[in-house]
Amino acid sequence: MNLSQQGTWMMLTATLSGLFMFAVYFVGAPWLSSNQFGLFYTLIMIINLSMVLAPGLQIGFAHQAAVCSSREQQRELAADTAGILLILTVLWLLGVVGAFFAQDWILDRLKLDDPGAFWITLLAVLPALWAPVFAGILQGKQLFGWLGWAILSNGLGRFAAMTLVFLLLGFHLEWLMSGALVGMCCSLVLAAAPCRWLWTEGFAALRIGAWFWRASRFAMGPGIVQFMLSVDMFFARARLSEEESGVYGAAGMVGRGIVMLVGPIAAVMFPRLVRSDSGDSGAKLIFRIMLATALVILTVIASFTALYWLMPVVPDWIAALSFLPSGTAEWYANREENLLQIASLIPWFLGAMGLLALANVYLNHLVARREFGKVCCLLIVPLAYCTGLLRYGHSTGSIMLGIAIANATLLAGCCLFSYRVANRESDKA
Repeated sequence: MNLSQQGTWMMLTATLSGLFMFAVYFVGAPWLSSNQFGLFYTLIMIINLSMVLAPGLQIGFAHQAAVCSSREQQRELAADTAGILLILTVLWLLGVVGAFFAQDWILDRLKLDDPGAFWITLLAVLPALWAPVFAGILQGKQLFGWLGWAILSNGLGRFAAMTLVFLLLGFHLEWLMSGALVGMCCSLVLAAAPCRWLWTEGFAALRIGAWFWRASRFAMGPGIVQFMLSVDMFFARARLSEEESGVYGAAGMVGRGIVMLVGPIAAVMFPRLVRSDSGDSGAKLIFRIMLATALVILTVIASFTALYWLMPVVPDWIAALSFLPSGTAEWYANREENLLQIASLIPWFLGAMGLLALANVYLNHLVARREFGKVCCLLIVPLAYCTGLLRYGHSTGSIMLGIAIANATLLAGCCLFSYRVANRESDKA
């Protein structure tokens, strides 16, 4: 593949994977109560939150694999890979042990009666931790075909497994989370299979400390976005009623979907930001990425706002469409109040999460230009965000206001730092 084909393939697979992950929520949504959907969505967010380290791991291994050309470098890469996998496994086991002793407290906060789904979710966390390691090696070795299929299988495998389970066994939270586990395992297998060559030359001495120091700097920026994208659902589940958390989760699903939709735009443009030597050209490139992202966000917000205003006439449309199943009108009537509540929140959620999607563009620029000190300064935003939710996040409105304020603050900080870097580089050029 040439560079253009590689970029197109990676954007296509990343977008399709995100769309399939998004479609997962529609597998059982029409048949779930608000409480069941809120719980299902919260468990999925546990997997997403566990992937805070994923970008740093993938970038770190991609860089190391890219320069791996000798036998000794291959042995070092094999040792670092084995060491990181071992450390991630130990961290996961410590988390499982901690969850075992805190099980009653966790289940009480999640309002979960059956612990089976929670433990299956924890099982899915391990392949979610491992997969970025092998994905980084594939990226560094430019095996973009395998990498694209590994990315796509995460979303497609999860969607297919959950759909099959739902059709064969009906709704049960344990089975649906088993589908998520299958999807993560499919992605891991497809990423790890082409990396068998890695172990053929043995292992060098471990250098875990130096490796983690290098990777952690790259992980900070994407980690901030992943954290702020997921953490609010846990506050909503703990603080709101079961019915309210379900409505909040459904609206949040669409809001988070906009970040998943436009995320590949910034990801694919990342190499161009790395190679951009002129501050002026870098600023123009950032502006074009930001403009494309903003246009997508505004289009989606306008579409859902129009949908909300049209929802009161939906029953008349249903009655006029003779080809729909006979129970469609009854199904809508039974859920009309919840659907209207969800629809009323979606435009606001899209706006709040749209700010995070725009901040992600500028964060990618800062990481690409290795401005890790400035990224580190931005860590105060998620810290203040959690503090604010702990103190004031007792209702749907206050949580959503907190999201908007935190994301707007993050966007302002990222924008300021990013353009300072671009202007400084422009002055040097």
